[in-house]
Amino acid sequence: GGSAGVRPCWVTLWRRRKHSGWFEMRLMALLPLFGLARASIVEEVASQPAAELRKRLATASAEELMAKSSSGQTVAHVLVASLYSGKAGDISRLEPWSHPGTETRYRHAITNRLAQPMLPMLAAVLKTQPALARAADAHGVTPLHLAALLGVQGAARLLLDAGASPLAATDVGISALREAMLMGQVEILAMMMRALPEEERERRSREAARYASLPGSPLLPSALKEAGLPSLPRARPRVDPPPRGAQEGASCGEGGGWDALRYLPEDVRSRCEIDQRDGSTLSEEEYFREYFSQARPVLLRDAIPLKQRCGLAKGRGPMKAAETRKRRCGRTAYPSLTGQQFCGSFSYLDLNDHPACSDESRTLPVCVSKPNNAGGEGKINGSSSVWSKLPVNFRYGPEHAPLALLRRSWEAAGSRQLFAGGNGSGAALHFHNAAYNALFFGVKHWLITPPRWAGISGTASTYWRDVHAPRDMPAGLPVRCSQGPGDMMLVPAHWGHATINEAFSIGVGDLYCDRRLSIYLQDGRCASPVKALRGMAPTQRLRGYFVMSGGAPARGKGRGDARGRGALPGRGGPGRALGRARSKRRRSS
Repeated sequence: GGSAGVRPCWVTLWRRRKHSGWFEMRLMALLPLFGLARASIVEEVASQPAAELRKRLATASAEELMAKSSSGQTVAHVLVASLYSGKAGDISRLEPWSHPGTETRYRHAITNRLAQPMLPMLAAVLKTQPALARAADAHGVTPLHLAALLGVQGAARLLLDAGASPLAATDVGISALREAMLMGQVEILAMMMRALPEEERERRSREAARYASLPGSPLLPSALKEAGLPSLPRARPRVDPPPRGAQEGASCGEGGGWDALRYLPEDVRSRCEIDQRDGSTLSEEEYFREYFSQARPVLLRDAIPLKQRCGLAKGRGPMKAAETRKRRCGRTAYPSLTGQQFCGSFSYLDLNDHPACSDESRTLPVCVSKPNNAGGEGKINGSSSVWSKLPVNFRYGPEHAPLALLRRSWEAAGSRQLFAGGNGSGAALHFHNAAYNALFFGVKHWLITPPRWAGISGTASTYWRDVHAPRDMPAGLPVRCSQGPGDMMLVPAHWGHATINEAFSIGVGDLYCDRRLSIYLQDGRCASPVKALRGMAPTQRLRGYFVMSGGAPARGKGRGDARGRGALPGRGGPGRALGRARSKRRRSS
């Protein structure tokens, strides 16, 4: 049923929170989203504590276990998909941040730790019904595809042992083995290679080596070598010359009057470790084939001509009125995700002077704002004055890509943002759906990691670059590239990235839904299959509980103030349901 039918389940879950674990909550959230009927074994057992859940799955018949949802998912699909994390916020709230300003968490480690309660259940159902390992949903996605997408090594091992095929392909021709390559999951890739016949293994190993040699490939040649697979040296990135006429007809000068670098020095640009292409000559077909289908980031040079960027120039039109308006800013765009708070309020003019917050660590603030999405489907978004002056291709409805070359890979726009920051500020390490970042003025330095090494950090990007990355990343990571004014960075889904501004910078970004991810999630907006869990977050914060994988909630600070008082429940979700239940009890008494 709809959300109204889910809320009583959340109330029950909250009352039983001391006996319920993170994994059971994820299963409950998935039920309505996968279209499972009430008679399904998954719905029958999802609300039970872990011990009972394991027992029920272990005693289910082979026939029961082959039940499918309306979209073709089986119990095995749901068990693996319960570990999905599509953005940094999905893993940031699982436990308190003990040291928010100096802590980094990585998606792969957290996912595989949280998988531990699930693996015995998956093993039990595969033992009873091995055919689940090969079952495909309506789009050809198997549980092994999901294990590769999420990097769940234990699940991949169980599925392969049960007979899952690494070469089974989805409707768009992506095999589970290919998915492991696209996500940089070299450990799972090595497992799959060992499951192939010798001749096929040699052919696929050569294919993986060629793929890893491409600039910006999520597979590292060094990682292939360590896994006992053949490797090739990484090729030099391609650098196209800038398009001609990028500054013709502009009503403002480069830099837009801000204290921003007016160009990216060529010696800095030459150190970029991904391809830099001329967006005016890169075709839709070539982008789809060479970058989107290969999950490689790419920088488009001068993708936004200067005359289209003048709407964000200092002291001009709508920007003149907006540049003095104060906005809440912090070390990261959303500091609450890492147990921190906004460190102050700053205007664009303030940021142009490269300020620091008054906190103890003298945080360099970055600010993010969103448009008023008044347009709706097929209409122009952004009734706010600044957004109304952006190029029209950045303001169309969600179904329209901002550039023609993105049309084939584009599904829908997601979260559009206007960002700004002074010298040394920037976005801390995080990950999310596919994204574009169009820099209108300034220079931005990027630190990028494949999905296998994505994470979220509460540290300043410079600290993560200098301290955490050398400690945590393998040789060759993070991938580095610098973005100049007018350039657009295209980052594939689930890639980790952090940025550092050099002088003032301002631009526009969007976390959009791409075609590949929409097939896995069976959602045209790439909504997380555990989206219903978001409704519980306010209640968890109110009580200060963070549910852990072991089943026992850990006490900690919520997303409220520094003393641990959490935010009040929002309008929807269990907070509202609990409020209604309490009011009803008071009236009846």
